[in-house]
Amino acid sequence: MSQEAYLFHATIAEMRALVLPLSSEAALDELVGVMVDHHRDGVTWMPGVEALLATVRAAQVPAAIVSASYRRLIDAVLAAAPEAVFSESVAGDEVHANKPEPEPYLTA
Repeated sequence: MSQEAYLFHATIAEMRALVLPLSSEAALDELVGVMVDHHRDGVTWMPGVEALLATVRAAQVPAAIVSASYRRLIDAVLAAAPEAVFSESVAGDEVHANKPEPEPYLTA
């Protein structure tokens, strides 16, 4: 693996061990970017989720994703989801009080 590829996939602790000048914000941005790139190839759903989503869609029951994750990661997951399954989504960086507080669920 090239040094560039290694640094891209390294953890914050590894980056600090290498004495790289990386702010917390930059490290977080890099790590979220790695996760977003991972989901571009699709999402591995837990067993039964796809059938449940199809049933919910067929019954015209509104469904939402409420996550503590960042919006750009949620958008990557939504892009991999079956079309028109989720009518709403709320990301952790869009609310003041995150899960398990009620705000994200009430927002959805």
